Amino acid sequence: MKYPLYQGRVAQTWSGDPLPVSAQIIFELERRPQGLLIDFCAPAYQDPLPLQSPGSTPELWNYEVVEFFIACGDAYTEIELGPAGHYLLLKLKGYRHCLSQGHSLRYKTYLAAGYWMGTALIELADLPPEPWCFNAYAIHGQDSSRQYQVAFTGPATVPDFHQLECFQTLNFS
Repeated sequence: MKYPLYQGRVAQTWSGDPLPVSAQIIFELERRPQGLLIDFCAPAYQDPLPLQSPGSTPELWNYEVVEFFIACGDAYTEIELGPAGHYLLLKLKGYRHCLSQGHSLRYKTYLAAGYWMGTALIELADLPPEPWCFNAYAIHGQDSSRQYQVAFTGPATVPDFHQLECFQTLNFS
C-alpha cells in the first residue's frame, strides 16, 4: 500500500550557505494510519555518543543528531534521533514550553560506509493535530567546530530550532 510521502533535504548551514551533497541529510516523511514514519540518511561524523544505553536520552541535542519538529499552531513535537539508537521526543506548546518528554518510540539505526540511516515511527498521540508544518535540522561536531544545519532557514543569527514561523507546510504527495 502506498502512503502519502514528503521527500526533503537538510541542505544548508544555519546561515543559509549550501552544503555539499555529501554533507546533506536526505529524508522522507510518510503519513501512516498509526502516525508519521521518518526515514533518513545522514553523514556519520563519529562524534562521541551519550554514555546512556540507546533509547530515550535527555539533552540529546548535545550530541550528533538529526532533528524533526512537527507543528500545528503553537503546539509542536520535537524529535531528536542519534546514530546509535538514542532518541528524544518532546511535546511542546508555545515558545520552548515543554509539556512532556521521555516518550518512547520505535526507532532503528543502520550504519554503512560513512553514513547512518534511521527509521522512526511517531505515533499520532505524540504529534500535534493536523495539518502539520515542519522543519528538519542536523547537529554535529564539538566546541568551536559544532555545526548546525537546517532544511528551512530563518532570521535568527544564532541557532534556534524553535522558530515556528520558519516551518514549512507538510504537503504529502
